[in-house]
Amino acid sequence: MPATIHHDQLRGEFVFPDGQRLTCPLYGTEDDPLAAELAQGLPGLVHPLGQVAAPRTAKRYVRDVRKLVTGLPRSG
Repeated sequence: MPATIHHDQLRGEFVFPDGQRLTCPLYGTEDDPLAAELAQGLPGLVHPLGQVAAPRTAKRYVRDVRKLVTGLPRSG
């Protein structure tokens, strides 16, 4: 599996075509249940299912999920 979301300590684990692995924490946000819900879409973005094929890009997606979770409650 190219990417998996784990809920025990919310994180994404990614495996890329070149064999690199990356684990990104998603816990500790202002709304962890929302972060978990948004994170469910991440595996579908990783190669071969999607176009994310490098750790740098996956890190950006995770960072953006965290920003979205932080920004939504503030905007009401």
